[in-house]
Amino acid sequence: MGLLDESSEIVIVQEDLCKELGLEVNKKRRMTMQTANGRKKEMQEYVEYLELEVGGVKTYTHAFVEHRIGYCWGGHGKKE
Repeated sequence: MGLLDESSEIVIVQEDLCKELGLEVNKKRRMTMQTANGRKKEMQEYVEYLELEVGGVKTYTHAFVEHRIGYCWGGHGKKE
């Protein structure tokens, strides 16, 4: 389960979910993004061809990996 934000320009997946799903993480690709509050954040890990299914339609996307995401769904994103 995940959160679909149609206004987002990038896809982010939480690190613990990557481990749980056994996703292969690429640490060679990096990107700096500007957050909603104007700060800059270095994204240092990347998952290529992440399979997503929405409404029965499958698609593939690239996603950056974040240690902890500021919102919560399905038990992921909990404060430690």
